Amino acid sequence: MQLSGLASGMDTGSVVDALVSASKTPIESSIYEKKQKNNATISALGKLKSALSDLKSATEGLSDEDTLRSVTAKSSNDAVTITASSSGFRGAMNITLTEKATTHRLASRAATDSTSDLGGGSMTLSNASGDSFIVPITSDESSLDEIAKAINEDADNFGVLASVVRENDGQYRLMLSAEDTGTANALTLSIADSDGDLGDGTGLSSLLDTGTGAFEEISAAKDAILDMDGLTITRSSNVIDDVFEGVELDFRSADKGASTVMTVTEDRQGKLDKVDEFVDSYNAFRKTLNGLMGENGALRGDSIARTLASSVRGAFTSASDAGVLGTSRLFDIGIAIDRFGDAEIDRSKLNDALDADSDVLLTLFSGEGGIASKLVEQLESHLDSENGSFQLREDSIIASQEQLDGRLEDLNRRMEAYEARLRAQFTSMEQMISKFNTLGSFVSSLPTISYSSS
Repeated sequence: MQLSGLASGMDTGSVVDALVSASKTPIESSIYEKKQKNNATISALGKLKSALSDLKSATEGLSDEDTLRSVTAKSSNDAVTITASSSGFRGAMNITLTEKATTHRLASRAATDSTSDLGGGSMTLSNASGDSFIVPITSDESSLDEIAKAINEDADNFGVLASVVRENDGQYRLMLSAEDTGTANALTLSIADSDGDLGDGTGLSSLLDTGTGAFEEISAAKDAILDMDGLTITRSSNVIDDVFEGVELDFRSADKGASTVMTVTEDRQGKLDKVDEFVDSYNAFRKTLNGLMGENGALRGDSIARTLASSVRGAFTSASDAGVLGTSRLFDIGIAIDRFGDAEIDRSKLNDALDADSDVLLTLFSGEGGIASKLVEQLESHLDSENGSFQLREDSIIASQEQLDGRLEDLNRRMEAYEARLRAQFTSMEQMISKFNTLGSFVSSLPTISYSSS
């Protein structure tokens, strides 16, 4: 209903709008201000959480024992690959590959084609480790192609690869190869021919050499043999990872007789890089925190921000439970907080500490009670996706936003009702004034009666 105000002479529509606005605006502005503050807090918490996650990742690098025990391994021969994660061995060693591990291969006598059936029976395949399996062969599925398929698909196959080789025109051979190198994987084959006669040269026995009564050995099984400064090491594979813990020697690209000098040293630079990452992440976290807690920051006075500022800084003054006298705190190895609150590294002091004890970072940072391990545990309590302080705070803010949205909806409903009442009241007033105006006009139109004083 639109109000004209013709009777009263007032702009009653504007009056109603002003009354509604006077009642609604202060409450509405207060709600929107709280929502805006909540949004700013959520955004700020997201930035702080991201910086804290980066710090946690960098700290985890110093809490990992394998990382702090890392070494660098080098080979003087490009054909020999040496890799190392961590190892108790340090120094150099001369290594010669006196024998290379090879795969055992057997081949049948040649058949004229690979698709003609040879006859039924069975094949028993074994290796030097005592593994074996039997492949039954039916007469209607006994071609070289079908025998190779049956061997490869047998559920008990322990590691035999069968293939058909076309040697020349009209000469096809069944080849059996051990999947792994070494004498422990040397193959043995026996055949049972359905006609019971292995000497007649027919059926499955036609695959056997007429002289030896067996498959021909194409490649003998050999172990890898290494000479390590006078020590003889024998292994079944050309990839050897159990001589030194954490060190792998790969001779697959090397020839028999190849020599190399293996050098294993402390990965000093890798450790220094991890320390740099930790310090840089701390300073980035602190810069983010200070900006959010500043005079105009969204987290000024926030409890989570204050707690984090205290606990993270505490890592630089706390002692490792495993530390020893003189090297139990970060300051002892050259990592400290400067007068501006930033973390800094005294590289000379840090290198001196590593020279004195290459495992000093391991002692200080990792393991139960280590500085990094304790800090990671603290940070996880804040970053946990279910019960962490960030998640609980975000859940609380989201609940507050939903409550404020409900208050806005309730305010709008009340203001709509209030506006409707005002418009009804002003309409009634206009109608009454109009009646009075009509009555006044009627009275004014009556003739004037004059009275004399006689």
